[in-house]
Amino acid sequence: LSELSDLKIEDKWIVSRINSVIKKVTDAFENYEVNLIPRIIEEFFLEDFSRWYLKLIKDRIILGDRKDKRAAINTALYVFDRLLRISAPVLPFLTEKMYQEMKGILNHKEESVHFLGWPNAERINKEIEEKMERTREIVEKILAIRNRAKLGVRWPIGEVIVIGEPAFDEIIKAVANVKKVTYSEELPKFVEYQIKANYNNLKQRFDEKEIPVIIRRIIELSPLAVKKKFENGEEYELLVNGQKILISRDDVEVIAKTPEGWEMEENVIVNTNLNSELFKEGLAREIIRRIQDMRKERKMKRTEKAKVYIDLPTDISEFEDLIEEKTNSEVEFTKIIPGEPKEFKIREITVKIALE
Repeated sequence: LSELSDLKIEDKWIVSRINSVIKKVTDAFENYEVNLIPRIIEEFFLEDFSRWYLKLIKDRIILGDRKDKRAAINTALYVFDRLLRISAPVLPFLTEKMYQEMKGILNHKEESVHFLGWPNAERINKEIEEKMERTREIVEKILAIRNRAKLGVRWPIGEVIVIGEPAFDEIIKAVANVKKVTYSEELPKFVEYQIKANYNNLKQRFDEKEIPVIIRRIIELSPLAVKKKFENGEEYELLVNGQKILISRDDVEVIAKTPEGWEMEENVIVNTNLNSELFKEGLAREIIRRIQDMRKERKMKRTEKAKVYIDLPTDISEFEDLIEEKTNSEVEFTKIIPGEPKEFKIREITVKIALE
């Protein structure tokens, strides 16, 4: 295996994660908890390596310079090598088959995966792992908001506000297609809290005649004060008809209300408004996907350059370079398109595209 160098933050993270997994698997063997090992390996392979790391390095492998590609490939091979070694005792036949197919690429001379040494846990960086975990959580919440707002990931988001500790901004921007990420310890002033009584829960605890009075008193409370009490694991003390009663988290719901054009998911607030520039970029990215699909239909190779003619009523010429880079093509915006162009409807805009 080649030496790891010129690593980006996602490379350092996956290297740390595989070594944390090596430590967990080693401890499980030493403590005779072999039944835990398949799940540990599976979770790492599916969630960390396949669904996150490979997603992060996809553009680097396709569009990166030679040094960047080499760093990503060497990191992936490093991870795969160690994954084979720690999986071999529990998946002996599958790992042997994979090893025989990969040993030349991995630059190993041993005849079998079972002749390789057991890897040491090294290069563990818990700070990077924790920060990446926050990053993934933020991305998941942004994607949930996108889904709710029916805003596909090709359409850029102008701003995201995160209430909490910083994460890896560049990864959030790249994966969730965000222009600006801001961190804050407090909610912005435009977010308001409302408090709502849970009638079904209250009627199980109090007399039917008292409930209207209790609900009136709950509505008069400061939502933030109630929220703070609950976050501290406390109940809220309420005075009703001269008697003290305790209101629990189950008795009320504290709801955050955002103005139109903003959506909130727990500690993440997203501006879902599309201004003119964001709309044009989103439109350009949708056109990129249509061109890529047309290239696939024609079975064109990635290295094969195409000539693309585009006719649409909106001027997106500022994104011509982006379209050309992502589709390996020469783009011409024109009203006169040769041949038989394909017609697409993108957010009520008719777009005609021809490829040659």
